[in-house]
Amino acid sequence: FSIAMVRGLLLNVGLHHASSTALGLPITWPPQVVFIAAFMTVFALVIAIAKDLPDVEGDRKYKVSTFAADLGVEKAAKLVTCVLMCNYGMGI
Repeated sequence: FSIAMVRGLLLNVGLHHASSTALGLPITWPPQVVFIAAFMTVFALVIAIAKDLPDVEGDRKYKVSTFAADLGVEKAAKLVTCVLMCNYGMGI
């Protein structure tokens, strides 16, 4: 979750804030900035969960609690696929 917040939300909001400040522009939150921050936050969350899928066997063996290990590979894969499709659908 934390990597998704940094890569998705803070990076995009922070970049917009820094750019606006550097250019002497008022800091506003146009829909484009809100959209890209939300889109990338969801995208980063999906990637973070999906990258854990190959490690589930080891996570279970060493009793590491991850979302993918707790939910199961098949359910987690279906969930991230659905969330990613919805995220892209909202973008269109």
